[in-house]
Amino acid sequence: MKWKRARVVESGSLENCYTRKGIGGSNPPASVLFMLYFPEFYYFFDQKDFPLRKAVFVTAKEIAKYCTYYKAKLIVPQKGVKEKERQGLLPVEEKDKFIEELIGWIFSKSFDLGLFTLILDNLEIGKEKERIAKFAHYDDTCCWVLNLTENEFIKLQNVWKENGLPEDLFYLEDKAIKVVIPDGFIGKFLARLGFTGETSKIYSPKRWEEKKQKESIKKEI
Repeated sequence: MKWKRARVVESGSLENCYTRKGIGGSNPPASVLFMLYFPEFYYFFDQKDFPLRKAVFVTAKEIAKYCTYYKAKLIVPQKGVKEKERQGLLPVEEKDKFIEELIGWIFSKSFDLGLFTLILDNLEIGKEKERIAKFAHYDDTCCWVLNLTENEFIKLQNVWKENGLPEDLFYLEDKAIKVVIPDGFIGKFLARLGFTGETSKIYSPKRWEEKKQKESIKKEI
C-alpha cells in the first residue's frame, strides 16, 4: 500500500498544469520543435490591477496569426446570458478585429473574469488531443499554456514589450523551481509505518526571485 499526499502548490494550481489536459511534467527533449510556456504568477496574481484583458488580447492576437481554429466558452456566465460557447474557423481577413470582438464577448459576459475557455490552434479543436493547442486557456488563468516554437515566443515577447507588457509574462516550463518541503510530525509518523510521499512547492521564476530577495533582507536585519 502506498500513501500519496497532496502537494502544496503555489496558488494551489501551478503544479496541476503539468498533469492536467495532457500536459506532461517532464522537460521536452531538445529535438522537440514546440515548447510549453506557463504564465508568470507574479504578474497575473500578485500585481494589483494587472491588465488581464489586455494581456489576453495582445497574446491571442499574435498567436492567432499561426492558427486556423478557435473555441471560446463562458464557464461562469453572467445571469441571463444565453450564448455560452462559440467555435469554428478564424476569418482570414480582419482576424485581429475578430479576436478583439471575441475577447470582448468573453470579458463582458463572464462573471469571473479569470475563468473562461479560449483555445486557438492550427488543428481543428478536438483533434489536437495528442498535444496542447498553441493558445490554451482551458478554464482558469493559472493553467493557461502556450505551445510555441522558440521563434514564435521571441516574436510574442517583442509584441508584449511594444504594448507595455512584461517580456517575461510567460516562462519556459523547465524554468519553474520545485522545493521539497520537509515532512512534519504526521508525515514522519506515516513514513515509519511504511508510507511514502513527497510534499513540494513550485515557484514561478519571478516569485522565486521575490522569495530569495525577502530572505536576503531578513538575513541583513
